[in-house]
Amino acid sequence: MDPGTWDAWSHDEDLTEQLKRCLLLSGPADGDYWLLDANGVGSDGEWTAHWWWAGDGEDPHPYDSFAALVVGAREAWALTGGGEP
Repeated sequence: MDPGTWDAWSHDEDLTEQLKRCLLLSGPADGDYWLLDANGVGSDGEWTAHWWWAGDGEDPHPYDSFAALVVGAREAWALTGGGEP
């Protein structure tokens, strides 16, 4: 993870501990980050995932799995006029 992202999250010790074992899947091309969390396992046995928008001032949003993150992103994209889900 790049130092700027780590600095943005380092204000919260619990969050920093959680993110130490995350795998960064996407970088800041559009300002959002996708992460897989090796610390958590969802109901389907997959690692949990997180989505974080760098400019919203909130902590990463958790998802039960990478698949759930993709579905959520696709639905959000469709709601903004990006197309039909």
